[in-house]
Amino acid sequence: MNELSRTAAAPWAARGPVFSQPGLARPVAWATPRDVDRRRASHARGQLGKPLVPTSVASPRLGDELFARLLTYGTPQETHWGDVLFRPGDEDVDLIVVDRGSVEVVRTETADVPAATVAAVDAGGFVGELNLLTGQNVYLLCRVREGGTVYRVSPERLRQLMANDVELSDIVFRALIARR
Repeated sequence: MNELSRTAAAPWAARGPVFSQPGLARPVAWATPRDVDRRRASHARGQLGKPLVPTSVASPRLGDELFARLLTYGTPQETHWGDVLFRPGDEDVDLIVVDRGSVEVVRTETADVPAATVAAVDAGGFVGELNLLTGQNVYLLCRVREGGTVYRVSPERLRQLMANDVELSDIVFRALIARR
């Protein structure tokens, strides 16, 4: 392709890099499922059926002080076995912090795939995904396995947490990204 036809096809290409250092922006090919399997196989922990992200990042255990700080951002709610805290398609879902009892996150049944429990979260853990910050609808179901108390942290309060508590926001943000 000559310079004239390249400029006509992609006018931005003629300008060259727009970053302060050449070569910072390179196109990245989309990953296929086979690429992901190869990547898993190339890492010691990345075996088929094993997560790419360590559980300690996706499901962190907060110390007593950090957990107490997280609770201050939420509103308590008593729960009973079978209560649904959110379901696929819900908007404005809260971060669910489990103080007493336990909850489970379930991928609901589709025409091709049976329902399956994605995660079980006991007291001291929290349920949420990156959609809390992006505003996307949820695609999983969260229901109570053992009654107790959860704290609901609204998206607005979560943004306040992110702005005000660097240590806690770093842990929560990394977990939300890892779960995606």
